[in-house]
Amino acid sequence: MIDRVNFNDVMEMWKDPEMWGDTEFKPVSSMKFYDGVDYHGGNDMSVYDYELSVPQFLLYQNKGCMSYFKIDRTIRFRGLFVKKEYRGQGISEKLLRYAISDCQNIFPSTSYDFIWALAGPNSTHVHKKVGFYSVTDKMHKLPDGNYSHHKNGYMRYDL
Repeated sequence: MIDRVNFNDVMEMWKDPEMWGDTEFKPVSSMKFYDGVDYHGGNDMSVYDYELSVPQFLLYQNKGCMSYFKIDRTIRFRGLFVKKEYRGQGISEKLLRYAISDCQNIFPSTSYDFIWALAGPNSTHVHKKVGFYSVTDKMHKLPDGNYSHHKNGYMRYDL
């Protein structure tokens, strides 16, 4: 069963070193989508107005979690994590499929163009399984000279 929870309910899982390492994290991220060709530019600080970004946090039986929120004209999936002892049970796939359906209920379809994620090496395969496709390689150098976080690559899901 997947429940909608608040940030504090997923924060403990997000503190796992495999998730964010020693990087400070917040309920949302201002990072914008990069499709490997057109750089949609840096950050959108309006995401920190939670009435605009409407962050959602999902928890699967205290075994796994994820979040999503609106940024610019996109929906960003973020923080997909399953505790080690529960991996290989399809929890990530359940969370992703639920979130795809859920965000279509939360946000009017005219308010965003697509869903995206900055997927890590352990979750790229499950993102592909539910319909995402890769648009950049891992650790892609961005036009502003920065690198995408950790060893993650941008992935996109078209509605």
